[in-house]
Amino acid sequence: MGSLVIGVRCDGNLWTDWPDRFEHDWPDDTLLDQTCCLDASGVLSRYFAGEAVDPALAACPTPTGPPFHRATWTACRSVPRGSTITYGQLAALAGAPRAARAAGAAMRSNPLPLFIPCHRIVPSSGGIGGFAGRQDISSPAVRFKYDLLEFESAHAGT
Repeated sequence: MGSLVIGVRCDGNLWTDWPDRFEHDWPDDTLLDQTCCLDASGVLSRYFAGEAVDPALAACPTPTGPPFHRATWTACRSVPRGSTITYGQLAALAGAPRAARAAGAAMRSNPLPLFIPCHRIVPSSGGIGGFAGRQDISSPAVRFKYDLLEFESAHAGT
């Protein structure tokens, strides 16, 4: 699925990115060689090897952020590997059933894809929706979301 960078910000939050897939700037306060990154990378290595491990259940703390984003990110971590729910369902899990758009905004600013599995959240209108702030179905980001969902579906029983 490409190279994945895992870093730790000075505030203690993990941060991830796929530099060969998306055009993101790395946060100025990201450190790339911290010991806790090894634990996170081990979980992801096992996940991508098809083992029955879910990065959403890893011992990575929910990042700091606005209260509703934190509630939404925490709720997102409860969506099982190989499953999807809608943005409206995610908003309800986060305690605000009428806040589907706000849940989408929280997913768009998710600093920990895979650990907070925003790819498992889809629109109620059908399709898979956006990923990494991109909405165009032909974008590499949305294609990657599709690939992640296909990967999880293929390895749901393992």
